[in-house]
Amino acid sequence: MRTYLIALVVFLSCLCCVKSENISVLTINVWSGLNYETYQLYESDSVHEARFQSILIQIRELNPDVIYLQEANPAAGFTGRLSDSLDFDEIHHLCNAGFKFFGLGYPSGLNEGIAILAKKTLNLREFKIIKLNGIAGIYSDNFSFHFDESNFALVAKINISGLPVYLINSHLIASPPPDEELIHRYKKVASDSGEKSSVIDEAIKELYSKLQIRKNAFQTIREFTLGLPENSAVILGGDFNCQPNSTDIQYLHDSVFFDSFTNNYDFTWNPFLNDNTRFSQIQYHNEGQYGYSYLEALSDMIPKRLDYIFLSSKAFRKNNVISSKIVMNKRIKGVFPSDHFGVLTEISLDTVKKIIPVETNQIIFFPERKIDPIPIASFDTDVGFGLGAKALLLNYMKQNESFDMIVFGTTKGEIWTRFVFSIPHYELRQQKIYPISCDFVFDYDRFLNYGFFGIGNSSKFNYRENYTKEIMQINLNLSRGFSKELVLNGGLNSMYIRNYNLSDSSRLKKLSSLSSSSVTYFSIFSNFRYDSRNSFINPAKGFVAQFDMEYAPNMDFNKVSFGRLGLWLQNYQTLFFPTTVLAARIGLQGLIGSDLPVQVLLPIGGNRTLRGYPQDRFLDKVSSVFNVELRFPIFWRIGGLAGIDAGKVWHSPDKMDFRNWASNYVFGLRGYTDTFVIRADFGISRETTGIYLNFGHIF
Repeated sequence: MRTYLIALVVFLSCLCCVKSENISVLTINVWSGLNYETYQLYESDSVHEARFQSILIQIRELNPDVIYLQEANPAAGFTGRLSDSLDFDEIHHLCNAGFKFFGLGYPSGLNEGIAILAKKTLNLREFKIIKLNGIAGIYSDNFSFHFDESNFALVAKINISGLPVYLINSHLIASPPPDEELIHRYKKVASDSGEKSSVIDEAIKELYSKLQIRKNAFQTIREFTLGLPENSAVILGGDFNCQPNSTDIQYLHDSVFFDSFTNNYDFTWNPFLNDNTRFSQIQYHNEGQYGYSYLEALSDMIPKRLDYIFLSSKAFRKNNVISSKIVMNKRIKGVFPSDHFGVLTEISLDTVKKIIPVETNQIIFFPERKIDPIPIASFDTDVGFGLGAKALLLNYMKQNESFDMIVFGTTKGEIWTRFVFSIPHYELRQQKIYPISCDFVFDYDRFLNYGFFGIGNSSKFNYRENYTKEIMQINLNLSRGFSKELVLNGGLNSMYIRNYNLSDSSRLKKLSSLSSSSVTYFSIFSNFRYDSRNSFINPAKGFVAQFDMEYAPNMDFNKVSFGRLGLWLQNYQTLFFPTTVLAARIGLQGLIGSDLPVQVLLPIGGNRTLRGYPQDRFLDKVSSVFNVELRFPIFWRIGGLAGIDAGKVWHSPDKMDFRNWASNYVFGLRGYTDTFVIRADFGISRETTGIYLNFGHIF
């Protein structure tokens, strides 16, 4: 009997030790406190600060894991201060600021935005920014330029013990409900007060215009959610400015989300209790003004629920909601924290984890075998029309490995074959933490009509001479991902470069015997990379810094000895919506060594550097390249590009200057798929025009 009792105690103890995975989410419109006519605060600075302290104190009491904020003003300052006080991670996006340059501009008091805060253990990352309404404009902390009210959805991603969860925070356009009783009351009061019928009709027209804008926003959010991976766990929250019985909320419920809060008689907007709401009713007391603002004031005198936390219905069930309640509804230091109350929902993830695949920062096993053959057709000014094939074999040895092969030929005599073996596959380790990876590369490239123009910036276009260039490379690269952003690479490189079919009068023959024949060398290399891009294929924001080192030692089997150092910086920033990206890159490289043949000099010009110049137009021991591109949408998956390429070479670092850089304008088209970018570029310089049809952005 004692044995059975002991076993029962152990069993019950084990049950008690089973840990449920829960997450609590808070949404609160923190109220900018602004008069949107004058853009001045309704309240004094001391009251404004007291409200911030009230927000902070009540959030600490609630101890949520995730916080959605709306009307954070200033967006960066308010969010940064709150996240620092709570020791949370944060992301935010500016929504309404007017014209500003580093904080200076008009209107001076408006820098309003939305934000998501999360405990540091949740690994909060921005996923996407979706513009819901407003004309095209610039929205960033340091520079803004727009003239109408804009609303966005800020999408983030967190990871809870391997479970990926998408977070969507939004603040939709405000308007009264299309309530017949409210509209009838407005019309009667306005007409009895002598207001013109044209003003009344215009107010009703504006009401229905804003209702349509909000309806379109709900459609955009719903379509985005349906486009996420199947059965994704999505938590949508924010200030939606409409009531639970509205057609918009019902539309959202249509097989996509369900409301975590079931009591529709608890209000987040309550003018009977919250005296901060009185500022929204000022227009009610302004005699002689009975336009749309008066209709809004009438609506704001009615208690309602405007703030929600929704759960995606394909991942969550009603019983996943442990609790959902109205919060942030107390006076602290004599003030309510906002003109809204908040909603706090606690959610169980125990059943959700059975539906959604685990996602970690570590590389996980890819269970499928895959072969992906792709025909290649391209055009390049330097090599002509090309045809070939590419094939990718993934996980045939069941080690997450890949075999990537290319065979390619062009009308101007280029022959290219490439073989890459990677373990694990390079895409599987992107944005992952991993102990070691290996890439083996064999690359053979022959150019029948390769151009040589001379050494340095003073080389002339009409000096061009053609010859055949043959390159064979064998490369072994080992890398380690120390974090999602930090990667260290190192390895061995073997190069064979041969120049032949030179004319008798070739200037290459006069440079050195190596320049006009073949060079073989063996080198060791390493690079250190920080990469915070939100996408490898088509980044919209993020930063890359990469430092390269290579050394070919002075050894018997090396025909040449040199060292190479390089630094590359890339930055991506979304300027306009629909998504228009400003992308910039600058690179600087230098060689250490004397009597170096042309085969190892640093080239600029052509497909990936200066697109208005021929391939390898300029050569020397030091080179720098600068590219800036504005990438903008045109229609559907088609985009455009306008930019500038610039570059220069020098014989030594002490000769470097910023005068007379070679430059070209570039215009292009982009076709975007889920896995790659199709590129058509037209580079225009004073020497020639380059036309390139290829794959992938140049950076």
